[in-house]
Amino acid sequence: MHFALHWNLKSGDIVHSIYPNGWTLWNYHAPCLALGIKLFLENGTVYRLKDGSNLWDVLSKYKVSYSFLVTSIVDKLEKMKAYPDPSNTNFEHLKGISIGGCPVKTANFKYIQSVVKDNVIINGLYGATETFGPFSGCEYNLPVYAPEIQVPSFGTKAQCVDPDGNPIVGRNGEMVITVPNPVLPLYLWRDENNEILKKTYLSKFPGFWCQHDVCYVNPRTKGMVLKGRR
Repeated sequence: MHFALHWNLKSGDIVHSIYPNGWTLWNYHAPCLALGIKLFLENGTVYRLKDGSNLWDVLSKYKVSYSFLVTSIVDKLEKMKAYPDPSNTNFEHLKGISIGGCPVKTANFKYIQSVVKDNVIINGLYGATETFGPFSGCEYNLPVYAPEIQVPSFGTKAQCVDPDGNPIVGRNGEMVITVPNPVLPLYLWRDENNEILKKTYLSKFPGFWCQHDVCYVNPRTKGMVLKGRR
């Protein structure tokens, strides 16, 4: 539900998804239905449809409010020089686009902004399959610095720490969650006595949830950049 609240999604808004319901992204979108938000589920390629249109034409045609795009999709769209039909483009309903699934690049932000212009907020979405929820969110009243995570999601306190578990800024470390959060799992399937859960996520930095992702905190903006899995 906090996904919809972060993006100020309301009844009548349309959330676009191209992902199967076996992936954790489905769990971001399904609660939107409780708020009267419509789900627009697309199956198949987003790069070039039979009529010559592409993803951007679809978002414009169906008045989509929000879409999440995997970084690799954005990379390919940019390489293809994919742009919407200039004679029939309208993004006035589009509130925001998130990029994620793997490390996000500044070029991804610049390309999307060149398509949707300045009236749409673009941010990096960071989450995990294990937690069935995002660690990051969106705040319309704060600036966005590509490719940083703009703000943590509701109830999340994320830090970049050194090998001893101390918070660090200006150099690479590991991302940890330092306070309990409802999205964190209680157990894993077929994990007797929570042994795998504890060994994998809770033993490296006792008291913290360790996602094993390399991160960096910008000393100037205090924004966090995710660089990938260790």
